[in-house]
Amino acid sequence: MNTSKIAGLILLTGATAFAQVPSLIRYQGRLADGASLVNGDVELVLRLYNAGAAGKLEYEDSNTVTVVDGLYATFIGDDTLSGSLSSALTNAAVYIEVEVDGTILSP
Repeated sequence: MNTSKIAGLILLTGATAFAQVPSLIRYQGRLADGASLVNGDVELVLRLYNAGAAGKLEYEDSNTVTVVDGLYATFIGDDTLSGSLSSALTNAAVYIEVEVDGTILSP
């Protein structure tokens, strides 16, 4: 009988943990300059908005990432410039804007 109470408590605790907003989000992408794949370090700024057009800036993060054959990976949430990631992720929809070396990319 004690075993079932402990198992129930563990399941309840696990369900609560899944409901929490992550502190980091892994973000990956591919960069090309025309027909050429980008290689080297680039300054990457990631912004989260609450709407696709004319939305409010909810969060901004900046990283220098190394790009190899056009591919890169970083985390959103590890170098905050403004806002709160957990607050931004409470919106019904979140839209991301990517800026590479000062140039905002179009979707």
